[in-house]
Parts: sequence; structure tokens; C-alpha cells
Amino acid sequence: MILKTKMMSQQKAGFDYLSGYSIGALHMDTGTGKTRTMLELIHKRYHEHKIERVLWITPVSVKQNLLDDIIKHSDCTVSFYESNKDTFIKILGTETFSQSNKAYQFVLNFVEEYGQTLQLVIDEAHCFKNPNAIRVKRLMPITRKLRYKNELTGTPITQGLWDMYTQMYMLDPRILKYPTFNSFAKVFLTYSDAYPGKIDAMYEKEAFISMVKPYIFQVTKKECLDLPAKTYSDRYFYPFKDANFAYTYNKVKDLMLNKVDPFNPNGMIIFQMLTYLHRLASGDFHKVISDKWGEAHVFDYSSNERLLILKETLESINLNRNKVIIFFKYYTDLAKISDMLDIPYAEFHGALNEKEKQQEMHRFKTDVTCNILVSNIQSGSVGLNLQEANYIIYYNNTFDFAKRMQGEDRIYRIGQEKNCFIIDIIADDTIDCRINAAIQQKSSLVKWVRSEMKKVKQYPAYYWPLFKDKLRRL
Repeated sequence: MILKTKMMSQQKAGFDYLSGYSIGALHMDTGTGKTRTMLELIHKRYHEHKIERVLWITPVSVKQNLLDDIIKHSDCTVSFYESNKDTFIKILGTETFSQSNKAYQFVLNFVEEYGQTLQLVIDEAHCFKNPNAIRVKRLMPITRKLRYKNELTGTPITQGLWDMYTQMYMLDPRILKYPTFNSFAKVFLTYSDAYPGKIDAMYEKEAFISMVKPYIFQVTKKECLDLPAKTYSDRYFYPFKDANFAYTYNKVKDLMLNKVDPFNPNGMIIFQMLTYLHRLASGDFHKVISDKWGEAHVFDYSSNERLLILKETLESINLNRNKVIIFFKYYTDLAKISDMLDIPYAEFHGALNEKEKQQEMHRFKTDVTCNILVSNIQSGSVGLNLQEANYIIYYNNTFDFAKRMQGEDRIYRIGQEKNCFIIDIIADDTIDCRINAAIQQKSSLVKWVRSEMKKVKQYPAYYWPLFKDKLRRL
């Protein structure tokens, strides 16, 4: 095994930190070079005759990108699980592993064949945080049979430190010393009385951190990369000028808020309302909503104002010299954007199969006439290297701060040589403004609602009117 590229300083630091361990996690910001660092660890173990094969598990959407990276940095033979090739590194999609019994059996056979000489790499390890997920239930017992195990992620925590329980368990159950999530939860977590299964808080955080810290190398992009400037800007439009929008937006709020029992508020109604308002602000809302008495109210709203702002924004960018990613949230957005664009563009979203996704991604990266990628936030925010682009336009936003940061990291990473521009299209005086404010505070609208609901559950008579008033101002 020969490595073709030299490590950067942060990659060498990660290698040095974990090279003495048979296990470990690389918590390195997106774009700082986790793959190259992992290949150095593999190189060392291979030449020390400690490993014979590598099983690299990664989200399906980034398999091709990973394969290209491995070929770029090394002379390793590498292939996807779906091929019958006998290669040193075998790449398996996370979703494939959880959904396919055939893939699961392949892993069992692979482990049986190579045992202690098999290196396991769990890429985007935060995808394995839920102890009740099929992928976790399948992988946890397998990891106990392996010696060489590493995890890679730039976002190990999305909800709380407890996200790391399964990640640490898969490295070695002895790290946390709790054989099940329930036994761990009894010591460290408290649960909501109102919402069974919902975690309210975590205790003994310092003790938890002290247990996991020795096995984690962590580095942020700010610490190690000298990247070009990143500039944020907003493009506003004013939907309340439209009387139909104003009526619909306020009516939906009233209907949903009036359905909430003030003495036992249901958070699901609140979250449903947020989604309705977001879709309204995005420009399409076709829904029948029943009020608290069961009477049906029909809403049929559509607007192209957001689309016109997108068109104006694209016209202000020199598309002969820059590539642009447009992130959307709803498939009705995709239909509108596709109809509006009269120049070549590529698509990347969940409605495409993996072959179609790779073809579209290749076209965006290599075709000089195709300088726009239209992607839904969920599919395009994880694991892709898109430093060919230096503009991101958020047609509308996500409630999830972690997804937002992951999306920006698609272009703001090693290899980016141009200044980067992040543009948000915002419907003024709507829920858009609250979402944007939460993101700027490195938080999310969902966290805010949960925090407020916690107060309401304790003292509904006092806090519900206050919270209801805040929701009316969304």
C-alpha cells in the first residue's frame, strides 16, 4: 500500500494521536481531511501486518465521493459492496447495511473470514447515534468481534452528549462501562414526564467527557485551515403585501393555536403549525385543516415571489466563472426552480437513485456549461465535496442547525480557493426570520420550542399565554 499525497499538519496530528490505539474517533470538521488521516492509520496497520482487509461504512450518497478520495490519496484496490471484486477496501452504504439482509449477511461473513485482521471504518458515525435503529442493532454486536475500529464525523453531537453512547460503545464497550443504553441512561439522563422517551437533561457531563476524551481526536476548521473569506447576505421579499397571504398565514396560526389545550399543551400541534407556516412562506400551501370543533378549512395558496428573488440573485452572479448550489426543502420548490431555470443545471435529491445522483454530480463538477446544482438540504448536506462551487443559495432553510452547517461545509473546505458566498432568501415578517435568527445564534427553532414547552408543562396557566403570544408573532 502506497500513499500518494502528503498529510497536512492537522491530519498528522490526528494520526499521531490515534496511532498508538487500535480504536479511536476522528472528530474533525468537515473539509479538514478525515479520509486522508484514516488512510494513514490503515497504511501503518497494513505494513505492520495487523490488518488484511478494510470495511468502510459510509452514507450511500457519498460512496462515490469516498471511492474517488481513496484513489486520489492511495494505490489501494477499492470497490463497492455491490461488486464482486476482491479488493483491499470494501465500501458499504450505511442505508444498505440497515435495509438489506444480503448486505448484513455479507458483513457477518466478512467478519467471520478476517476477524481480528479486519479494519472497520464507520464514516459519518453520527448516523449511528440512535440505539434503537436497525443499523445500530446490527452493527453493535459485530464490533465486539473486531480489534481495529475507527469512526469519522464532523458532527458527533446533534441533540446532546448522549448521541455519543452508541458511537463509543462500537469502539469498545469498556470506554463507558455501561452494557446497554438503558443502564447508561439511568445514571446520566432524565426523561420528560409529559413525553415518554424524550430526554430532558444530562447529568455528570464532566465525568462522561473524561471517559471518552482519550479516544477522540478533535480539530475545528478554524484551528487548522487558512480558507478564503466566507460572506453571508440575505435577500428579502415581503409576502404580507398580498392580502391572500396575510389572511392565510394568520388564519393557519389561529386555527392551530386554538387547537392546543392550554392546560395540557401538545407540542406536536406546535411543530405541525411551524411546518405549515414554513411551507406557506415558501410559496405553496394546499391543505385542509380541521379546527378544534372538527370543521374543515380549505387553503389553496401559491406565490412565485420567492422564485423571482432567486432569479434576480442568479442574474447577479457571473455563472461563467462561478458555480452555485441551490438548496431547497420541499419538492414543490424543486418543480418551481426547474421550470424557472433556462440554462443547464444538475439535480441531487432523494427522488434520484444512486446511479442518477452520481451522473448528475459528475456533470456539475466537470461540465463547464453546467454551473448550477439544485439539491434538497437533506441529501446535499452530508459528506459531499463540492469545493468546485463557491456560492450557496438557500431557497428556503432548514430547522436543523447541524444540517445548515453541514450544507455550508460542502463548499467551505480543503481545496477551496475562491471567496465563498452564502445567500438566504427570506420572507420578511414570517417564520423565516425566526429560523434565520436561531441559526445565527447556532441554535434551532426546534430547540427553542422544546425549551418553551418545558416551561409550559411545569406552569401551563402562567407560561402558555406567554408562549402563545410569541408564537403569534412568528
